[in-house]
Amino acid sequence: AWIYPTRLGDTPQGIMTKWSGKDGIGFGLFLDPRWGICFWTGRGGADGLVIATDQRPVRAHEWYFVGVSYDAHGPVFVVQEPLRDWPRDPLYPRQTLHVVPGLEPGCSEAPFVIGAYAGGDASTSDFAIRGHFEGKIEAPRLYARALTRDAMLALRDGRPAYGAKASLVAAWDLAADSSSERVVDRGSHGLHGRVVNAPTRAVTGHDWTGDESNPRYAPEQYGAIHFHADDLDDAGWESDFALTVPNDLPSGVYAARLRAGDAEDHVPFVVRPSAGKPTAPVAVLFPTLTYLAYADEQGTTNQYAPSYAAPRQNPAADAAELAYLRAHNLLSLYDFHADGSGVSLSSRFRPILNLRPKARMRHIDAPHGFAADLYLVDWLDHEGIAFDAITDEDLHADGRSLLDGYKVVVTGSHPEYWTRHMLDALDGYLGAGGRLMYLGGNGFYWVTSIDERRPHLIEVRRWGGTGAWKAEPGEYHHATTGELGGLWRNRGWAPQRTVGVGFTAQGFDTALPIGIKLSRRGRDR
Repeated sequence: AWIYPTRLGDTPQGIMTKWSGKDGIGFGLFLDPRWGICFWTGRGGADGLVIATDQRPVRAHEWYFVGVSYDAHGPVFVVQEPLRDWPRDPLYPRQTLHVVPGLEPGCSEAPFVIGAYAGGDASTSDFAIRGHFEGKIEAPRLYARALTRDAMLALRDGRPAYGAKASLVAAWDLAADSSSERVVDRGSHGLHGRVVNAPTRAVTGHDWTGDESNPRYAPEQYGAIHFHADDLDDAGWESDFALTVPNDLPSGVYAARLRAGDAEDHVPFVVRPSAGKPTAPVAVLFPTLTYLAYADEQGTTNQYAPSYAAPRQNPAADAAELAYLRAHNLLSLYDFHADGSGVSLSSRFRPILNLRPKARMRHIDAPHGFAADLYLVDWLDHEGIAFDAITDEDLHADGRSLLDGYKVVVTGSHPEYWTRHMLDALDGYLGAGGRLMYLGGNGFYWVTSIDERRPHLIEVRRWGGTGAWKAEPGEYHHATTGELGGLWRNRGWAPQRTVGVGFTAQGFDTALPIGIKLSRRGRDR
């Protein structure tokens, strides 16, 4: 395989493994903080473990061609070749061969895993995936014979390798079908795989030239997946209860109230009207994609100056919440992964602590997003103004037909994240004489995608605007839809086109008074 480590860490990371970490049975290619690239094989128990390595250091943010040639009854050697080898670099001695006696591995029930290893036996209840690889992996391959060193280096260079074609077991093409969870095997055995927890796809590989920035036009240069130990797509909950919404329940915002002792929580949900059947003259469009973008924001971007952060009303509760977020790898699109790369995917199939009626944004200690939008709901109720509640997902799925029939559509306080389907729908509604009350700020800003096959997942690639992080060069297109990310402004759809006003820039700093000196007819004012 080709690998691009982004965080070396202090524990072994699995690259390609069929290894049971609980029993020490099986085999695998690892990135180990003690030995660099190495091969483990073992039978468990007293039979012990054999580790083959060439004990050369590995640098983060650099491409390597890595592999192992293994013979249970002969020599074992590991290959670790940097993409760019500098002759005078003392970290790269020209040694590529390390020979150790072989050991026949034990029979492991663990699955074959790319980018991690199994922490326990797959047949037991304590099975879990451990040793997550942090970085990119490209073109992993598996062969049914021990290849020579020359053959492996030929594979590195894209040349025919003696014995490789006939013994190929699997050649996984990580660029193929990158908008899905599917991993395609180009080998004859069809050993297709599935990505878990939504690692970042449509990212540059080791041979990206910079001449093409769209993966659709140069898929061979986008053959990698960027894995993070804190990726999280689906928490895998079981249902505790279900509610069948009565047909006569008015459209609006509701919550399931949960109580346990003195603790209380609210799980909000929106009841929308039946499609094409408005029940009120006003529709409130709740910006649920923005809620999801800010979901579980930790503030790891450090974009807020200390002088700007407000004191918390309940610092103990805030500290406990932040500790929970960090312990469970709960990140927003405003945070960084542990390896320093920006978070580009957000899922609602996980705990979201700040999607609550009493939530307060950590840096301003005030309502934000959903909690702020409830002030609008309260005012409409107080004034006796009937309204229907609709969401971004509804508008994305149903289009303009969802808006037709309303006298006015009202936005929430921060409608920042929009899909193309949403913009088209609103543009058509306004073009036909519809009315919009834009009650927010920083609206219609970031290009946002909803994964068609996993609609609980949204994607944003930040570049070209005021953002918490910037996408890497060549990685501006979304994996889920293939469209160009960044700002809608850069795709010819500035916010001014829709509502006449747009967000330009922001800053978080100390507020200071200003003085204005005007001169008129010789007098200063």
